Amino acid sequence: MKLHIIQAVTQAFHDQVLSLLATVKQMDSALQRRAIKPRSALGGDTASSLSDSEKIALQLKLDVERYGMEITQLGIDCTKASSYEKLLQEVQNIDVNK
Repeated sequence: MKLHIIQAVTQAFHDQVLSLLATVKQMDSALQRRAIKPRSALGGDTASSLSDSEKIALQLKLDVERYGMEITQLGIDCTKASSYEKLLQEVQNIDVNK
């Protein structure tokens, strides 16, 4: 029963991640069309050199990893939740420069 619930919640999480990534891609395209340079292209120190898209991608990765820890704390092996594996793979393969 727990695994079934985790699968459903994780699928919804996956759908939200895909939606957010599509929105970020659209935002980047709009900024490029308007020839607006991201803040990271304007200079600054290396700690703040991540673009907004890169920051979003990094946060998604951190969120999914934490979600996996929460699943494990519920006593469920993440490797048995195929939807979690799919979600994890999705965020690990994020390329904000596509």
